[in-house]
Amino acid sequence: MAADKWFLIKAGVVAVSLVLALLLHIPQMVKTFQEWREIERLEKRITEAQSWHVITQRLDKENRLLRQHLQTMSGAAPEEHVQSTTVEFVQQQARQAKLAITSIQPLALTESDNFIHEPINIGLKGRYHAVGRFIHALEAAPDIIRVDYLELSSGDWLTDELNITAQLSLFRLKS
Repeated sequence: MAADKWFLIKAGVVAVSLVLALLLHIPQMVKTFQEWREIERLEKRITEAQSWHVITQRLDKENRLLRQHLQTMSGAAPEEHVQSTTVEFVQQQARQAKLAITSIQPLALTESDNFIHEPINIGLKGRYHAVGRFIHALEAAPDIIRVDYLELSSGDWLTDELNITAQLSLFRLKS
């Protein structure tokens, strides 16, 4: 009987030692599990980012092909077509900002090794906050549009409208 008690005491000491060892390692196990979850989350984000990159590349390629197709269908020279789409884009942004276009004049295109530079002179009429919406829309454009010159002058004081004169520069990557 004494041997049985001695065995039970030993078994109890071993069990307590195992429990203490587990309790001491639980924080490390939790940390390892959290690190593993973080790695999984980062791998998922990398996969999503790679997917978006692939989608963006495909859309860019389709956009280039569509532009080339439109150029061949319209019979317009590439520069004329690019310039007309730029003017249309600027006109659309002005209308959406609730500005009246009084004049628009595309200037001569210039090319560098990587970019096509398209300057445009534009005259607008509208309220002050509409000018802000117009500039914000230009900033959000897919291409780089710089406002080279902007002049606001008082127009009709009864309607609070301004006369706006601007020179814009659009920079496109050569395709």
